[in-house]
Amino acid sequence: MNLVYLILVSFLPSSAFVSCSFTKSGKQILQQIFEGDKDNHTKFNKFQELFKNFEDDSFCINSLGNIGKSALKFLSECSSNTCLEPNWAVRLIDSLPTKPPGLSRKGPFFFIGDFETCKELWSVEHRQVHYCTLKGTVKLGSETLPVTTGVCLPSNCHENQMSKLLNLAKEYLFNETIHVDSVYCSHGTDSTWSVKKPFVLFSLFFILALLTIGTLTEKMNRDGLIKKSNTKMRRMIHKKSFDVTRSSAVSISEDRSDRESCGFDSSGESEDNESLANSSVNRQFAPSIALTYRTLATISLSNSLLVNILSAFSVRSSLTYLFRNSTRDVKLVNLFRVCSSFWVIFSHTCLFSLHFTDTIRSVARKGESVVGWRNFMMNSSLAVDTFLFLSACVASYSIRKKILFRGSSSNFSIIKCLALLGHRCLRLLPALSLYLLFMGLVYNHLADGPFWNANGMFGTECNVTTIWPHFAFVSNFFPSTCVPWLWYISLDFQLYLTLPIVIFFLSKFRFGFTFAIVLCILALVYRSLMYAIYTLPANMFVEMLSGKFEKAELSFKLLYTSPLSRCPPFFLGILTGWYICQIRYLGTLRSITSFGLKILAVSLLAFALFGPFFYSEFLTYPHAISNRILWASGLAILVVLAQNGYNFGVFKVFGGQTLVVLSRLSFGVYLSHEPILLYYLNSLRQPMSPTSFGYFMFITISIYVLSLVCAFFIAISIEVPLLNLERKLLMTTRNMKEDTMKDRMERHVSFGDTEIEKYEVVEEGDVDGNDMDPSENTRQWIETGQLCLQRSDIDMLCAKQEEKANVKIEDDDGKTSTSC
Repeated sequence: MNLVYLILVSFLPSSAFVSCSFTKSGKQILQQIFEGDKDNHTKFNKFQELFKNFEDDSFCINSLGNIGKSALKFLSECSSNTCLEPNWAVRLIDSLPTKPPGLSRKGPFFFIGDFETCKELWSVEHRQVHYCTLKGTVKLGSETLPVTTGVCLPSNCHENQMSKLLNLAKEYLFNETIHVDSVYCSHGTDSTWSVKKPFVLFSLFFILALLTIGTLTEKMNRDGLIKKSNTKMRRMIHKKSFDVTRSSAVSISEDRSDRESCGFDSSGESEDNESLANSSVNRQFAPSIALTYRTLATISLSNSLLVNILSAFSVRSSLTYLFRNSTRDVKLVNLFRVCSSFWVIFSHTCLFSLHFTDTIRSVARKGESVVGWRNFMMNSSLAVDTFLFLSACVASYSIRKKILFRGSSSNFSIIKCLALLGHRCLRLLPALSLYLLFMGLVYNHLADGPFWNANGMFGTECNVTTIWPHFAFVSNFFPSTCVPWLWYISLDFQLYLTLPIVIFFLSKFRFGFTFAIVLCILALVYRSLMYAIYTLPANMFVEMLSGKFEKAELSFKLLYTSPLSRCPPFFLGILTGWYICQIRYLGTLRSITSFGLKILAVSLLAFALFGPFFYSEFLTYPHAISNRILWASGLAILVVLAQNGYNFGVFKVFGGQTLVVLSRLSFGVYLSHEPILLYYLNSLRQPMSPTSFGYFMFITISIYVLSLVCAFFIAISIEVPLLNLERKLLMTTRNMKEDTMKDRMERHVSFGDTEIEKYEVVEEGDVDGNDMDPSENTRQWIETGQLCLQRSDIDMLCAKQEEKANVKIEDDDGKTSTSC
């Protein structure tokens, strides 16, 4: 048994290696290697003969020999006192991997040496050594298992030389079939990072400086220390309360339009002339249905424009926006979004950790007996369908609210469609750009370890040739080695392109909803054909864990990331958002009816979640085809019931303001959770040895909390400031005559109250106006300015109100409704 053989067999296991490599002391092994026989021939000399044709490897072989001789000399000469402080050669040999306990019951094999010892040798003692990690597979009998091993070696032994040693070992030493995937050596010096560091630090300080200047500017402007030019008198919003007769044909509608909708409104030259007067209104908190994009001609260079731009980056304004109260959210959106985010993180934690776990067999056996863990992990893609449903529901709800507010003069034109998509890009691209910049320049240099690779690991090989699919929103069609998990953003954006088309049919045709239903049916036909033609697995993740990657990869391309396959939840979300923002609400349902609808929704969700694991072959593929549309249907029923006051107790507790902030951070959580998880896994010093899926739950909670922290900084430094900037530069309050304003606001009817609010627009200094701050008035607009009627029913409602003559104007002392 020689030293080189000891090093080589530490790369890949074999039966002979397990039986004899670790039964003798280190000194005995070294003596067998370097002590000669009667002809003064050593085993090390015999091994050198194998490499006599590889002149490039002479330095590596000689270095290995010198290390072994130095260690043997030290062990032979040391006494019991001096052996407590071994020399560097003994420490290097001591860092070599050993046989892990319980090898017979484990799945993937890990032979990881002591990375910290090797790190100390190159950083403290300044020895010419580096740590080499090899990944490959070994076929033992009929089973192929992945193997990862790491060894501390002299710097003369490079990656290509490691490959030659392994090829020789396969030929002379091993009977098993061995395949080497990669060899990576790290010696602690990172010259690439030293070049990138100045640019990264400059970018970081620039962002911090911009936030600081924005915060100071906003405070000075709020305190009146900045004198603006080219501004007219402020227009203030005041409120008066008056009674209306409660109508059973009015529903509560909530709005997310402050972040999801936008559009152009052409109201003539008068609005252009008034844009400067409107620019002083605090648009940051005004609802989007009361905002329009101003024309570029109205934006003039002035110190007011500069103040607005800088104030948009105020940390105080971002925090106020982030933690603001909201009474216009679609019911249950916050709960579903937070739960789905946690579900995705749990699934990724379980699946990605398998590459760093040596007890997969034990975990798999226990997982088979616990249906809940298995289903939530294998069927976690339903969380993606939840996000698609919520995205479409909120967008459709916001767009319809805007159409209703503007009345017949508002047409969903091509320009407004482009504005809608432009707003979507503004929400995605800035944060996405800085995120990809961070992953490409910084991430690979943040840590080290036996699993870490500064040249790029899974998802971190980012360069110019791998990031373009993300900016073109086609990464689901062109998989990238740079953050491949961003395929969802591309899928969502592609489905978002269909939103104006579906909205057009819904707004122009009485039975326009049939268009969305037809699209859903076509998607089901597509899924059926893909399963029939390519014989795809019913569950992609089960196929991957079984080692059948070819079919799993094909299923990923044709079904998992395809918009043709994933569109039904999105279209159902559009219909749900459109429906809940109209006057024809459910009304008063019988208890048995509402209970039956709740049972139906829960049944659809349960079947979609647990269906793949029925043992009946008759149910397997029908479920695989329809599970996503069934899941979305269950969500739609729950949302419609919640919007009309029929709710579960648990949803009432968590459906309000409790989860609003966490919900608003969901995009940042989605971006940051994967890098945090991969950082934790790749920086491990030893593989994980979990015994159940419960082990991963604690990791999931930690990853989620850290992701929230990162998402918070993403929000206050990128997301919210740019949304504020959009409102300050491109949007202005709607210029509306008093009669028109009164007519519109009289249609803001509450479901459970007898009062609504009327807003009057008066010039500052008017004798009838109050002394309230414009931002306070705007805040009240946000809290109460909600429209719940569809256009065809508004005229009917107004006619009935005129006939009954029940409208009575009251004083400001009246009770204010905040429901709608």
